[in-house]
Amino acid sequence: ENYILLNRRAQSETTIFNILPEVGTLQYARIMAVGITPATVQGWIDTAKTNKVWLQLLFHGIIASGATGAEYDTDDLQTIVDYCNSNDVPVLT
Repeated sequence: ENYILLNRRAQSETTIFNILPEVGTLQYARIMAVGITPATVQGWIDTAKTNKVWLQLLFHGIIASGATGAEYDTDDLQTIVDYCNSNDVPVLT
């Protein structure tokens, strides 16, 4: 079974590849920041679902509004969660 993960973890690269949670399972990790639109994330989700791989979205700070740098707005995160829910994408946190 493959999942889309909403996760919080520190990394320095924008795209990280590893073989967790089990050997042979490819994960794609994306560091979320201001300027990454929900539409962009929806494309990543669709690609991960189509290719049957894991996607981790790494958030460093989620705030009500006015995100800067590595922060992300609550409303944009909710749009992503709603997209996952409406497209039967399992979410782990």
